[in-house]
Amino acid sequence: MAMSGFYGADLARVHDEGFADLVENAAAFVVDLLRRSQVREGRVLDLGCGAGQLTASVSKAGYEAWGVDVSGPMIARARVRAPAATLVQGSIIDVDLPSCIAAAAVGEVLNYLPRPVDAAAVLRRVYRALVPGGLFVFDVAGPGRGGPTGTRTAARVTDDWAVVATSRESGRGTLERGITTFSRDGSCWRRSEERHFQNLYAAGPFARRLRRIGFRVRVRRGYGAYRLGRDVAVLIARKPS
Repeated sequence: MAMSGFYGADLARVHDEGFADLVENAAAFVVDLLRRSQVREGRVLDLGCGAGQLTASVSKAGYEAWGVDVSGPMIARARVRAPAATLVQGSIIDVDLPSCIAAAAVGEVLNYLPRPVDAAAVLRRVYRALVPGGLFVFDVAGPGRGGPTGTRTAARVTDDWAVVATSRESGRGTLERGITTFSRDGSCWRRSEERHFQNLYAAGPFARRLRRIGFRVRVRRGYGAYRLGRDVAVLIARKPS
């Protein structure tokens, strides 16, 4: 058994191959928002880009794609999927964010930052990076993520891998998720484990924080027709022109 880092090689593979629907739908949503705004070119930031599905989509749509992720295995996958993009391994807390027409953070990226003050700092950093009229689209998980009892277990099995995740929500607005993956390795199976921690944010207070920074904000329950759970909100923030 191996205890890997944040999205080590085994979990990166599982997430890439089995859980890409959210990012693919979010990518289509972001591109549609840009085109409705008559924005046809410019740089789009993919914060917490993972395996690069959104990065690749905005690149194929004609935008200059720029992505960052803390996971080396994820960045390696993103480089294969989006060869024309600029990709950086690092944390969105301290990586320099270039000027952009839009930014996205899909898959509860801001929840994974160590402290609420870090999430607040990233919001301000994105605001400064955006050109006037620029978009910031992201989702946040809120209280209730652990289910009615505070503990939720989910599993998925394929021919080549299996994953089991157990989430436990505290009464202090945090969530701990233990993730065990089993990956086929020849005639054997390799077991890896990771522990992830999240801060949970209610959508209303988070939207008010964005407005105090200067954004205009809408809160939605999904990326277009792709609906998320009741405990996850999509925020569409625009920097005034």
